Amino acid sequence: MTMSRLRIALAFAVVWVVAATTRLDAQQPAAVPDWTAQVFPERTFELGTVARGSKLRHSFPVVNRTNQEIHIADTIKKCGCTEVRLGARDVPPGTQTFVEVYLDTTRFQGYKPSGVTVVLDRPVSASIDLNLNAFIRDDLTLTPGSVDFGTVTRGQSPTVVLNLNYAGGQAGWKVTAMETVSPHVTAELSETARTSVSAQFQLKVTLGGDLPAGPFKDEITLKTNDPRAPVVPISVSAQVQGRLTLSPATLVLGRLKPGQVVKTTVLLRSSAPCKVVETQAVQGEASAATTRGNAAQALHPLTVTIKAPQEPGPCTVVLDLATDMANEPPVRLTAFGTVTP
Repeated sequence: MTMSRLRIALAFAVVWVVAATTRLDAQQPAAVPDWTAQVFPERTFELGTVARGSKLRHSFPVVNRTNQEIHIADTIKKCGCTEVRLGARDVPPGTQTFVEVYLDTTRFQGYKPSGVTVVLDRPVSASIDLNLNAFIRDDLTLTPGSVDFGTVTRGQSPTVVLNLNYAGGQAGWKVTAMETVSPHVTAELSETARTSVSAQFQLKVTLGGDLPAGPFKDEITLKTNDPRAPVVPISVSAQVQGRLTLSPATLVLGRLKPGQVVKTTVLLRSSAPCKVVETQAVQGEASAATTRGNAAQALHPLTVTIKAPQEPGPCTVVLDLATDMANEPPVRLTAFGTVTP
């Protein structure tokens, strides 16, 4: 083969390869965006350096920005030191919930990766890893591992006492400051014993103030003079119970037709006999009426009437119910649905 023919053959070969590659690229499907990235905007949280024995938690938000209901079918723990709590398994369009992951550091030390895998089966199957990591110090222990007030009636001021022990060998180790997120939590730290290489403290934590009913969460941050652990977090939790409770307090209406009227029954319970004096639709169209008259009583069955909006899409209805019970705020009913043509 002459040199000119060789050049021509090579040129045709290059053109054929480029054309073939272009055809193959055209046949490849376009990259599909990860829709779960918007639903789970946070997937990893670093707790930092913590005391051994600490029971810590973090809530990962689940935000449904799609036009279909999301269902959490299962949660798979990555470690026996982990517990999981779901705000809700069904997440209607336009609403959100949470996946709360608890880490118990009692049996571990050093860097500890943990977390949970969340399994969805609607609108499509998907698995999402949520990671919760910490570095656990064995020379700093906390007993009990968190401030848990349990169930508290509004107006009560319970106190929990914890013991903090340091055995890291730093002379003069101390807590230089304490901070909380909420003004409802006050903390007092007192030193109970000290040697040249260790120190023991008692932490007294009190919950007070006019707290709203529902789950309460806070965190105490201890700031120390230890460069290896300048910050020590301590979880605070309580379930605040009002004198009024509504069951259920949340309704999932599912798919609705434009303008559709839905009626259902809820129960309003009170710690003392009272009357329902007002119902107010804060969002959407809704009303409530007692079914036993409005005499003062501790249990009120209520018929709730909700009217769907005319516009298609996610809808939220919020209804407040007020009683004549002194210094008790209204209870709130929230309903979610999706209007379809």
